[in-house]
Amino acid sequence: FSEPCDAVLCLQTIEHVQDPEAVLRHFKGMCDTAYVSTPNLLTLAPPGADKSDNPWHIREYRAEEFRALCASVFEHVELFGVFHARVLRVHELALQAGWDQVHSKLGITRRFYDRFTPAITTADFALRPWPLERALDFVAVLK
Repeated sequence: FSEPCDAVLCLQTIEHVQDPEAVLRHFKGMCDTAYVSTPNLLTLAPPGADKSDNPWHIREYRAEEFRALCASVFEHVELFGVFHARVLRVHELALQAGWDQVHSKLGITRRFYDRFTPAITTADFALRPWPLERALDFVAVLK
């Protein structure tokens, strides 16, 4: 697609392309604003790993690496992180406290997640500018 438009939305794709800078240059030529998201390497990959085990990801980014990529093409880069909020934040804390062992021993894993998963809404995620190293994903607003 190359027609002029108001905005481009590119979700969870930039990590899959050979030349992400060329993709961003293409977006800049099409629109005034681009919204680009990508997973956070620090929360996607095992601790200390250079990459996750996703075989389709060519490049995964830390916050400053993603910001540098975006700034190589766009003059204005605003970077946000996607975080668990509300129910998902409580679930995250429960997992850290050993919830996985509890539900499996009680034999309620499927029943719990059959109810829990459909109850997740957009309110269970937060978009914030920090702390980016703990974000699940990054969202860049590029102008």
